[in-house]
Amino acid sequence: MDFKLDAHDREVFQPDEVIHRPNEHAYTRITELRCLTGQRHPKTSVVYEFPISEGDPCSPVPRPESAEIYRK
Repeated sequence: MDFKLDAHDREVFQPDEVIHRPNEHAYTRITELRCLTGQRHPKTSVVYEFPISEGDPCSPVPRPESAEIYRK
């Protein structure tokens, strides 16, 4: 995953703390950090998550080893 942090000059940026957007945007998830910590402030910060093809996978990968772990 690649992450982009962004600040906004408003107290609330989105209706929920985490919104998944798997098809509509280049990013797959956006998280409003103050919602997770319970902080109150006139500004807010969000993190955009972008998928990348390099590095370790962040989501389950269907393969025989994964199926065996699931069966256990």
